[in-house]
Amino acid sequence: MQQDFPHLLRYLTAPVLLSKQRAAKKAGSNSNAKGQKLLRALVKVMQQCEYSDPVVHFVDKLSVQFDFDAAQSQLEKCETVLISDFFLCKQPEMFMEEARVFVFENYCRIRHKIDLQNLGDKLSAMDKESAECWIVDLIRDAMLDAKIDSEEGGVWLWVRGRVHEQVMEKTRDLTARSAGLQSGLRGYLNDV
Repeated sequence: MQQDFPHLLRYLTAPVLLSKQRAAKKAGSNSNAKGQKLLRALVKVMQQCEYSDPVVHFVDKLSVQFDFDAAQSQLEKCETVLISDFFLCKQPEMFMEEARVFVFENYCRIRHKIDLQNLGDKLSAMDKESAECWIVDLIRDAMLDAKIDSEEGGVWLWVRGRVHEQVMEKTRDLTARSAGLQSGLRGYLNDV
């Protein structure tokens, strides 16, 4: 497919980006892992192809290179391309919204404290107030562990640890509780 029809890569990339968030909201956190797996497979396909397209370059700049400025310039081009595309012309608003969420996700993976003005610039030239409202809605919808500090103009994110870290933390708690129960039981048996 990559050699014969490289232009179809846009039609593979756009649905992956459009369906990723909708699937995560619909089915819970399990589908977010599926969306990430699908995105990784897409990036592998993209790396094998030499096709030049703003939609493909946007995902590449954001997912592979983590170049937010280049991704922003590609996102501006994406809107123009999507409006004129026969198959995707009815989806530019949804694509731009999902692209903003995608930028936010990748930005949050790198940073724990986010400046609202800086993030607004990365999210298609939003002003500080619009970025704050958009982030509040996103945090509420995704139930993220975050705090918005309006005075400093920033967002603090608490990234939950990996699954094995959570298991280790709970195991430590169980060990302490078990030791307490064992001590209490010994005291009770000694009294009897």
